[in-house]
Amino acid sequence: MGYKDQVRGSLDGSPGFMIRAEGMPHRTSTPSWDHETRIRIFPASVASGFSPMRESLDNFDFGDAIWSEPIARCLGVQEQFTYITRIPGKTGDDPTRRFCQAILSIIDEKPRDVPEAWIAWPKKGKKISPKIDRIKNGIFFQGMQIMQQGKLLTNSLGQPHPQWPVLFMGSISLKMSFEESANLRVEGYQGPLPSAVQGTGEAARQQRDAIYAQMFAIGDWCSLEGGRILSIFQAPPSGKFERPHYAVKALEPLPLTQITAQVRNVWKPWSEVLRYHTAEEQITYLSRAFPAEAVDYVFGNSEYRDAMPVRVKDAWRNYQALQRGWSPGVGAGVGAVQPGQTAFDASVGTGAPPPTGGPLQSAAPSSAVPPPPQAQLQVQLQAQSLQNPTTVTPAQPGATVVSGYDLGGGTAGMPSSDSPIMGSGAFATTPVEFAQTPAIAGAAPSVSPTAPTPGTPPEAAAGGAVDGSKLSAALTDLKRSREAAARGNLGG
Repeated sequence: MGYKDQVRGSLDGSPGFMIRAEGMPHRTSTPSWDHETRIRIFPASVASGFSPMRESLDNFDFGDAIWSEPIARCLGVQEQFTYITRIPGKTGDDPTRRFCQAILSIIDEKPRDVPEAWIAWPKKGKKISPKIDRIKNGIFFQGMQIMQQGKLLTNSLGQPHPQWPVLFMGSISLKMSFEESANLRVEGYQGPLPSAVQGTGEAARQQRDAIYAQMFAIGDWCSLEGGRILSIFQAPPSGKFERPHYAVKALEPLPLTQITAQVRNVWKPWSEVLRYHTAEEQITYLSRAFPAEAVDYVFGNSEYRDAMPVRVKDAWRNYQALQRGWSPGVGAGVGAVQPGQTAFDASVGTGAPPPTGGPLQSAAPSSAVPPPPQAQLQVQLQAQSLQNPTTVTPAQPGATVVSGYDLGGGTAGMPSSDSPIMGSGAFATTPVEFAQTPAIAGAAPSVSPTAPTPGTPPEAAAGGAVDGSKLSAALTDLKRSREAAARGNLGG
């Protein structure tokens, strides 16, 4: 079995990338940070035909052609995960959002109370994404991709040949840019209003979409008849953006009336095309991605305590006890944990799954995170594919060509789920927002999974008798350090 058979060449097969629901024909794509990307958004399919490009003239009142969800992006220290955090039907903060807020707060407010390694988690660099960040909403489209990495996708005849169906995913800056562009009105418009059109059928929808296209500067961005190609590119700081950001510009129209049936067939309700994760699954991901102390700090006294793996429970309390009670020569017995070390399971950080047999293991997908060696091979494949030109499916007999675009004859022109596109197009240079950092193989912790509980005297070192006077002196030092902690010298 070769690498191509083991790891699918798409973003959906990347370690820890869990956005699209299983069984959907879409391929998940993100914009390139360094080069232009072009897409054509599909209108949302409904029983009567298609939804309008807007529901009303109110700001942000778009139809179902676009969607927004909170996304945990590249979250984790020992393993990294990218997934939607919202739990449909649940109110209040989801476990992932609560975890991120709690950890970021204690790092910001009480940095001396946490392990030193935690301080670096929120930091990011030019090519490095933070290990933990506040959960922000991203944006999703369903449609076709026309340009990847600044290159048009073409067929064997040199005609533009889009890939579809694509689940296109963007960061918070793309969401803000799209909203800003799509809400900008044409100054001095004096034409009819959408409310003047009566009826709910397809003919009425087309009339309203035509009016919306005249009223808004971006024009028609998704209707079947007049929808335009959208260009996504990097823009310099401006307006509400203090740093470079994704920007949106509308290009020429690309009507899809000749493939109406195919568009209706591939557009899926968002509840089906996106993958949502239960609270138990999210606790499992967090327990694999972060040291046990961090997970127990947030959830140890919450309603999610029973959902935590056994190895995680009480880890924060044990860490605090060690910080208050450790001194040189004390706690150095077999299985003791020294300052700066963490008491988490040795399997964490090596790509191994959590303990089997519990309900959480069955809830988490077995193929969600491939072993790190595969992740390293995937990076190698990216570098190799950069040397080869982008290839797409050649035009099929009887393919539909509209405005110079070979649309591939619908399903006959769709890329297969196993087509290797990682390293070609937008995936060659993954934006820092979605950069996946593979875990380091063999990076197992050098500590015992068992930490001493508060109030338990340290065990004697194996292989010799314990000097009574030394033990007495050590216990005296331990008592003094705990008294100092009680006076507030070492906060909890």
